[in-house]
Amino acid sequence: MSDDLTKDKHFKQILYGLAVAAVQTIFCWACYYVGLFRMEFIDFVYLFSACWAGHLLFVAAAFSGFHKCLNLDSLILPHMVWNGIWFLVSAYYLDRMRISVMMMFLLVMLIGSFRIKLPGFMLLAGIAIFGYGGVLYLLGQFHPETLFIATEFLQELMQ
Repeated sequence: MSDDLTKDKHFKQILYGLAVAAVQTIFCWACYYVGLFRMEFIDFVYLFSACWAGHLLFVAAAFSGFHKCLNLDSLILPHMVWNGIWFLVSAYYLDRMRISVMMMFLLVMLIGSFRIKLPGFMLLAGIAIFGYGGVLYLLGQFHPETLFIATEFLQELMQ
């Protein structure tokens, strides 16, 4: 495969992740606007600036071929993990809309499921399941007023 074609393949994979991240950012901003995101505006800006800085690093790595230095065939799995971590972070700060963000996580898994091997998919599924469980645990410890245990449990089962 030519180097330009390889770069195009990696760039296309990164674009999928960026599109989902853009939807996540817009969704979280809308939740912030209506009062469903538990943080101040400046903290919201810092949070999503860090998120997008990571995404831009993936774009730079895809163009530069840096992933070859790490013996990675593709950046899709690391980028999916990056997206997943930010879905979990935003799920922690959301009130009553956590399941919508987790459905976006499932979208990332669906898009990437045909591009990664089974162990990578299992890793991502584990991050989703145990990460969301961790988010619910932390919310129960520090913000129990935001949890509706029966609803969250049923939504987790449906995922």
